[in-house]
Amino acid sequence: MKKITVLIVLLLVLVGCNQRNADLEDSINSIVKDESKSEIKIQSLTNVDWDKAFLFTPYSTEKSIEEQLGTGFNDKSNIDFRDDIYLSI
Repeated sequence: MKKITVLIVLLLVLVGCNQRNADLEDSINSIVKDESKSEIKIQSLTNVDWDKAFLFTPYSTEKSIEEQLGTGFNDKSNIDFRDDIYLSI
């Protein structure tokens, strides 16, 4: 279950970037399929210089996301009504 949640989060990261990165997707999928691995270090898979990352849990409201981000946010995922996704920004 943990790996499925991680996969969903990471796929949302990819979707949130509005562009498909097939190499990153393949890397994440291979790690998720490997039963011996329980952690994915995104920094080792990308050359993006990460300052911050946010992970919003199911039922997070658009208002609470906006407060955390400090800016407006248009929630296309409807996370505030769903328990099957995590949103990573």
